[in-house]
Amino acid sequence: MTIKLGEICAGYGGLGLGLGLLADVDTRWVADVDAGPSKVLARHWPDAPNLGDITRIDWATIEPVDVIAGGTPCQDLSNAGHRAGMRPGTRSGIWEAMAHAIEEIKPRVVVWENVAGARSAAAYSRLEPDAGRLGGGGRPTCSPGSRTCGRRPGRPRV
Repeated sequence: MTIKLGEICAGYGGLGLGLGLLADVDTRWVADVDAGPSKVLARHWPDAPNLGDITRIDWATIEPVDVIAGGTPCQDLSNAGHRAGMRPGTRSGIWEAMAHAIEEIKPRVVVWENVAGARSAAAYSRLEPDAGRLGGGGRPTCSPGSRTCGRRPGRPRV
């Protein structure tokens, strides 16, 4: 079975690449606003449109996918940052736009990657207080550290 993937805050497409090591993945669309990563995405997935700014997308018009993966900005969640949390107006608050995409598209699986500080930063988000609310039964899973190019990044990821 081929898994249809949409990747939000895609960066270079690392979450999709990782998933592709485990299953047959067809990346249907990506979303990233940064010029450098957007060039990488266009080269590796030339048939997958880059939807751009996730806060400006009408998700009801976007092709449904089986999996939405995304690594929203961590600056406001990181223990190394100001710990502003996921409040509106913060970089990490863009999670709300990802949540809207999830509500509209209703994928079978959502993969959200972030720093461990996401578990303890002040939250103002639909992710809290009851994990799984969007899907009605999911729960967050934390890894002790993802592998990046064969090396641990030096800090746990959520």
